[in-house]
Amino acid sequence: MEDVKYREVWNIDTLFKGGSHSRPFQDHIEKLRNKLAILENDLEGFTPSEPDT
Repeated sequence: MEDVKYREVWNIDTLFKGGSHSRPFQDHIEKLRNKLAILENDLEGFTPSEPDT
């Protein structure tokens, strides 16, 4: 299998017109924060079960 190399620098305007200060980008970041908070909350009470032997 061949490794895929990606550039370390890319133009955010290709994804969000206006870059990192644009409203769509800020909205996207806020959605990610909300989803992360939900995941953190869900994981607080998670206890893995013992593997079947």
